[in-house]
Amino acid sequence: MRKINKNLFIFSLITSFLGISIISIIYKFTPAFFIHTVYYCQFLIDSYSIKIPHELSFFISLFILLISFFFLIKVFMTFIKIKRMRNHLIKNEIRVNKVLSLAQKIGLKNKVSVVEDTKPFAFCLGIKNPHIYLSSKTVSIMTTKQLKAILLHEKYHLERADSLILFIGSLPELLFPFLPLIPTFLNRYKIEREIEADKQAVLGLGTKRPVIEVLKIFLENSSVSPSYISSISSVGTLEVRIQSLLDKTTTYPKIKIMDFLISIISLSFIFVSIVIPVQATEIHAKNQDAIMICPENTKCMNQCKNNEGFIYKSDMSYPYTPVR
Repeated sequence: MRKINKNLFIFSLITSFLGISIISIIYKFTPAFFIHTVYYCQFLIDSYSIKIPHELSFFISLFILLISFFFLIKVFMTFIKIKRMRNHLIKNEIRVNKVLSLAQKIGLKNKVSVVEDTKPFAFCLGIKNPHIYLSSKTVSIMTTKQLKAILLHEKYHLERADSLILFIGSLPELLFPFLPLIPTFLNRYKIEREIEADKQAVLGLGTKRPVIEVLKIFLENSSVSPSYISSISSVGTLEVRIQSLLDKTTTYPKIKIMDFLISIISLSFIFVSIVIPVQATEIHAKNQDAIMICPENTKCMNQCKNNEGFIYKSDMSYPYTPVR
């Protein structure tokens, strides 16, 4: 029976909840943002003792539009960064027969490229057609066995489409910056994937020594890689993986109390937005489109259902107050 990845399960659970929540909130509140007039029952207003400004729905709509626009821009910029990075790598690609011969022996023909660069790195990049890239610096400082360890490691990522998985996993991080638990669990999941790739390299070599040597070399020449790239040289994972290979124990970064509290408060706010009881109906009368929103109050609910009294009056005993 296949072991369930705990960090992936928790991460998937949070992101699934967020996805369903956002869809529910949009479905629930969006109609009120684009209708000509919205009427709130005064019982609702009085119960919270707040004054609803006429511009409320405009600012809420603007906020949602800005969040959506920000998310789309971030996704678009991520695609642009990946494309530019790949174009840069292809432009600086060089032929190293030793690496190409080694790649062919382990089943990576036409899947490995060496790039002219003074920084040591090795990673798998690409969403649709993933490809393995090594820098010329990496090739120059590694032995043949160490290079084989790198290729076996990256082969694991390539065959399991980890670049695509990490890219999809980074989207909730872009959309929900107010939930710091998301990048925390994404990082823990990334560490687990790197550890599994290390194990695959050890299995292919028959010894873990070359893999440990490679990780130590990259640790001494650390480089930071984006969260959507599967990289053996990712600095944030190296120490944990070396420890895992040496004594078979994995110590993940601890969850910060403040991050936990902020995330819980944010999730609670989202949950309340979904479950808060709201009765609403759309009405069309006298060339006017409007929505009536009422609380769990018999008088307001009955008038809401019967579409009575939607024309605003100055009489404060009138049960509905327009927002716009």
